[in-house]
Amino acid sequence: MRMAQKKVGTPFTKATAAENGRKGGIKSGQKRAELADVKALAKKIASGNYTDRDGKKMTGLQMMILTQFRKAINEDDRQCCVAFKNFMDMLGYMPEQEREKFEREMKLKDEEIELLKKKVENFDKEEW
Repeated sequence: MRMAQKKVGTPFTKATAAENGRKGGIKSGQKRAELADVKALAKKIASGNYTDRDGKKMTGLQMMILTQFRKAINEDDRQCCVAFKNFMDMLGYMPEQEREKFEREMKLKDEEIELLKKKVENFDKEEW
């Protein structure tokens, strides 16, 4: 004996398609407006004037670049690198090809770090 199938939702018609398209358009517009607000805030932060820990006055972008440089010299902070990349991308400084190159280089760095860790482990195991 077959069980009766329930109809779920409303039937798909031209009217429902048009309504769904309208809803999607509204959501898309809201997301674009949110992104525009975030980009405007990022530009405001980047162009703002700040004083660094040494008392030097600089823009937010200059300060971020200096901080990123200091981190790159002193420590391996991948999260900082990714956050900086995202911020620069938001400002429009990193085109798609550069972003792909950056991501490939970060992957290679991770692989190099793992390889170096293995070499260090093997070095510790060798007898002198």
